[in-house]
Amino acid sequence: MNQHLNFPPRVTLPGPSPVEEIVRWQDSPSWRVAALRIWHIRAAAFYFAVLLAEGLRESLGATHAAALARQGEFALLLIALGSIALLTLLAWLTGRTTAYTITDTHVMMKYGIALRATLVIPFGAIEHVAIRVNPDHTGDLALRLKRGQRILYPKLWPHVRPWTWLRAEPMLRCVPEAGGVGALLARGVGASVEMRRLLERERGVNEPAVVAVG
Repeated sequence: MNQHLNFPPRVTLPGPSPVEEIVRWQDSPSWRVAALRIWHIRAAAFYFAVLLAEGLRESLGATHAAALARQGEFALLLIALGSIALLTLLAWLTGRTTAYTITDTHVMMKYGIALRATLVIPFGAIEHVAIRVNPDHTGDLALRLKRGQRILYPKLWPHVRPWTWLRAEPMLRCVPEAGGVGALLARGVGASVEMRRLLERERGVNEPAVVAVG
C-alpha cells in the first residue's frame, strides 16, 4: 500500500507544542476520481448534453429561427467545453494541492487551492471512522469527531463528509486503496482508545484537541 510514494519517514505536526512523529501512510486524492465524485464532471457533461440535444432539435430546419438556434447551439457548446475543462482543472488541483498523512497518533490534512490550511486530528479526538470503498478500490474515510470538537463545514470543504453541516466530519476524499488505509487508521484509533483508558485509570488526562492552522 502506498509503496509508489516517497513520503518522509517523519513529520513535524504543527500546534502549540510541535512534535515529530513517524509517518505510517501519506497520499493525495486521485484527481480522476475527484473529477467524478467531488466536482461531478459526469453530471455536468450529462446536463450540457441534454441542453445541446434540445437545441439541436430546435435548430433542424431552414427558417430564420432555426438559424438563430444553430448559433446558440455553437455558443452553448463552447460554454460546455469550457465548463468541463474548468472542472477538470479543479479536480487536478485538488489532487495536486492536498496531502493526507497518518502518523502514530494523528491524522493530518494539508489542503487548499488558493488558501492553504492544515488540520491536525489526534486519534483520541476521533469517535468513529466510516469507510466507503468504490469498485476501483478508491474511497473516502470520514472521521466523526467527539462532541466538543467543532470545525466549520465551509472551512473543510471539499474535505468533509457531505451534508454534515451541524457536526462537520473531516473526510479523506478519493483515497487510493481506501480499504487498507481505513484498516490502518481504525487500528490506530482503536489502540489510542485503549491507551487512554489505561491512562485514565492511573491519572486524569486532558481531552486531545483538533488543531487547525491557516
